[in-house]
Amino acid sequence: MAMGVAFSIRDTTASGRSFVMTVTGNLDRATAHTLEERLRLGPLDLAGDLVLDLTHVGDVDDSCIRLVAARSVEATANGRQLRVIAREGPVLAAFESAGLGYLVDVDRRAVVRR
Repeated sequence: MAMGVAFSIRDTTASGRSFVMTVTGNLDRATAHTLEERLRLGPLDLAGDLVLDLTHVGDVDDSCIRLVAARSVEATANGRQLRVIAREGPVLAAFESAGLGYLVDVDRRAVVRR
């Protein structure tokens, strides 16, 4: 059995206006529940947007893309926005093939943040 990529979620508040959630590893059916819980547990007093930073995610499957799309609809209904940051590659391609490329801001920086 192949060893999986470590999965983690870290939150930070940027500029007091947006809540940034940074995800590492792969997003698949095994991690979708954890992602959903964290998206729902974001700061209750958040008046701004939610930014889902997927620049450290290697791959994402359709279950997680559907989850992000549903949270985006909820955010829009509440006058907020959910944005995804991803690098060019499998994650961006997955969102684009699902017709959700408009949710993604492409991070084209050459150096990977740590």
